[in-house]
Amino acid sequence: MEEIKYLPVHMIVENHEIAFDNQNRKFDLIVINNQEIEIISNNISTKIKYDELDKIEVSLCSIMDNYTISYVWMTYHIFITIFDKNGNVYPLECENDDVLVHFFQKLHDQKIEIIDVLDLEESYLKFKDKLERNKYFEKTMPKKAKKNKIKYPTRIYMGKLKNETRWYLILI
Repeated sequence: MEEIKYLPVHMIVENHEIAFDNQNRKFDLIVINNQEIEIISNNISTKIKYDELDKIEVSLCSIMDNYTISYVWMTYHIFITIFDKNGNVYPLECENDDVLVHFFQKLHDQKIEIIDVLDLEESYLKFKDKLERNKYFEKTMPKKAKKNKIKYPTRIYMGKLKNETRWYLILI
């Protein structure tokens, strides 16, 4: 099975934006607005109108972000895979989850099929506090992934170099 390379992005949902400096950003974007989804990578824009979408699949990736002998802190990124009606696939790794509930709502409003076997939408609605949600994910996601036969990657964050490259050790 071929490993999927997810594009790390920051999600912005129209009318629910999280403020940031667009001129000095060092990340790619997925922008959710009323007409379309726009993916901006390396300053190249790909726009997908909602009526061109076939389905969206969501999953989860855990990252062992901070650890000592007695302490482990996990962070989570959402994998969003967009499938359009022309057979194109856009695998994205959403590094922020501030607006994920609004993203789900937009997909529901547009009647886009969401494949969510880990019940992530339910988890985000139930656990609005990030700390509570992280604890819930740590406790339940490995079991859910095993039950659903999902490769549930865990990465260990190894630090940054001067050029801001991220180093991860991937455990599957």
